[in-house]
Amino acid sequence: EFLEDPSAASMNAIPLDENLKPLKFLVSGHIYGKPGDEEFHPAATLITNIALLRDYDPDFVIILGDIVWKPTKENFDNLDLLVLDPFKAPIFNAVGNHDVTRREIYQERYGNTVFAFTYKEQLFFILDTTLQYYDLTADQLEFIKDTIDQQMLSSEIKVINLFMHHVLFLDHEEVSGKQLLKPNEGDGLSESFHDFLDSTLQPISRDVPIYIYAGDVGAFKPGNLSPFYKRNSESNITFIATGLGSHQNDSILLVEEDLPHTMTITPISLTGKQMKSIEIYDFQYWSNK
Repeated sequence: EFLEDPSAASMNAIPLDENLKPLKFLVSGHIYGKPGDEEFHPAATLITNIALLRDYDPDFVIILGDIVWKPTKENFDNLDLLVLDPFKAPIFNAVGNHDVTRREIYQERYGNTVFAFTYKEQLFFILDTTLQYYDLTADQLEFIKDTIDQQMLSSEIKVINLFMHHVLFLDHEEVSGKQLLKPNEGDGLSESFHDFLDSTLQPISRDVPIYIYAGDVGAFKPGNLSPFYKRNSESNITFIATGLGSHQNDSILLVEEDLPHTMTITPISLTGKQMKSIEIYDFQYWSNK
């Protein structure tokens, strides 16, 4: 469903503020942190930096899935108390596999897992790569295409953003057995998504830049593919991955419109580590690790 009022999909029921400031939002993936029942969740690196992140005064926060280790009422209550409630901006989640192993619990609490909204002349898609595991269902691909067509006809859309959990955009040559080159789960390959990139998104990107974010990274110490940056040389599409693992390399992303409809993506360390420009964290960077 296309939601004209995105506050209806906000996890913390906070509406978007229709202000005139340049767009600014935060992106974080795999926020439960280090896998395992014996671990503390959500990631302590995130919890201890909530005040810092609030000071950035984002329009909203996007989580890229895996918000809990197990989807129980107690774990969601803990998430609400420690992460969702302290923020004064709306929070949206592109669900991960851990969030919806009991889908009815998640959806009863937080609502639909696939939707879109427009804000400050940009189009945002929140997608679900667990309905058809490690892929996007055909109806989601159709939803993306139809919504873009409708919105570009009826309004002025300057940037298109897609948010998902699993890292569907890696190429065959980028998939490796090396731990730091792997997403947390799976090999990152989706033939149907790559076909959709070639047939639908690449032609659209010639007119409107597209940013695609994924969050199933970062769990393995010292941080696999987080952050990760990739630019499609044949089109105006940028691919980003980010996720937490409760270790010293944890970071999240600050996305800002610094020039009209030109986005700057800045990695923000959650442990005080000096971060490099996002463009540095490409496939070659991780191959050399």
